[in-house]
Amino acid sequence: QSDSQKFRITPLAGSFSATSSGLTIGADGFVGIGTTNPAERLTVENGTFLQLPGTSGNVGTPRLVSTFSLGNNPYAISVDGSYAYIAEQIENSLKIIDISDPTNPSLTSSTTISGDTRYSQKYGRYLYYVEENGTREFHIMDVSNPRSPVQTGVVSVGSTSVISFFVTGRYAYMGGSGANTNFYIVDVSAPVNPRIVSTTATTLDGIAATYVAGRYAYLSSYTGKSLSIMDISDPKLPVLVSTIVLGNT
Repeated sequence: QSDSQKFRITPLAGSFSATSSGLTIGADGFVGIGTTNPAERLTVENGTFLQLPGTSGNVGTPRLVSTFSLGNNPYAISVDGSYAYIAEQIENSLKIIDISDPTNPSLTSSTTISGDTRYSQKYGRYLYYVEENGTREFHIMDVSNPRSPVQTGVVSVGSTSVISFFVTGRYAYMGGSGANTNFYIVDVSAPVNPRIVSTTATTLDGIAATYVAGRYAYLSSYTGKSLSIMDISDPKLPVLVSTIVLGNT
C-alpha cells in the first residue's frame, strides 16, 4: 500500500514529539495513531486509549440515574434493548422492566416461574433460566411480547445443580456444582422441546462460569481455582483440551 493511498494528518511542529506519525487512515479503512502502517482496525503505537464514563458536564464520574423497587431477593438479571429481565428467587417471579427511559423505569409484566432461579440469559426472542435447587430444571420462555411472556420448554438436568450456563446458536452449555461435576450441552433449536445431547463428567469442582467462543467452551472452577478449555466442535462428544490452575478462588 503506497502513501498515495492513505489519508494522513501530520501533527504541527511542537504539538507532538519529533517521532510522532499523527493519524493515518489506509485505503483498507485501518486507522493508525502514532504509526503509518496500522495492522488492525485501530492501532495505537506508543500510547494508550482512554474512554471515560459519565456525563458531558461530569466526565469520569458515574452517577445514579434511577432506582426501581422490585421485591424479595431479585437474583438473576439479563438486559437486552429496552428491557431488563429480573428473576426473583423468593417470590418465584420474572419481572420485565421497561428501561427505555433510564430515569423512569417501569414494570411491564410479572410472571410466575419455577422457584430458586439464580441464573438467566436473554438470547433472541427467548429468556433462558435455570432452577438451581428443587427440580433442577432448565427453562425456556418466549419473551417476544414483554407484556405476556410464555413458557415454551423445560428439561431436567438431573440431580446436580446448574450454577452457570451460556446460550449461543442452537445450544446451551451448562456447568454443574460440586466435586467431579458434569458439563451439559442442551439442544435448544426446538424451544418447545429442549434436549440434552451430551453429559460429560469432569474432575472440576464446581463450574462457576461458562463462556463459549467459536469451537471452545471456557469453564472456571471456583473451588478448583482453575480455567478449563473444552473442545465443543462435536456437541455430542466434547473433549477437555487443557486446564490451568489460576490461584485464589
